[in-house]
Amino acid sequence: MSMRLIRFGFTALFIFFASSAHAATLSLTASSVSPRVGDDIILRVMVDTQGVAINALEGIVRFDTARFEGLSTSKSASFLTIWMEGPSIDNTAGTIRFSGGVPNPGFIGIGEVFSATMRARGAGSRRR
Repeated sequence: MSMRLIRFGFTALFIFFASSAHAATLSLTASSVSPRVGDDIILRVMVDTQGVAINALEGIVRFDTARFEGLSTSKSASFLTIWMEGPSIDNTAGTIRFSGGVPNPGFIGIGEVFSATMRARGAGSRRR
């Protein structure tokens, strides 16, 4: 297999639950945006509540299965303390699903939701 560069490309769908949760934003960060085939990268799902308390969130991170393989997830650094569905990888569907929350009064700030270790499998171009 060639050692061509792979560009970072993930999409995400997130749903928030709280009275003013629409103010919060979620983002994805990666330990590398140009991994080579066979490299592992750490994908972090982060939330910024923008000063608004949130109690729960759920979402789906989608990835291109021709370009990435999900290896594992971790919630050890997560601010979420209650998990309805811990982050779970489906390499056939190319998804990572999650659903969790915190008790009242909720979480305010910037925090990690979970992280996932992904392996670069094939070349591609950068997607936003």
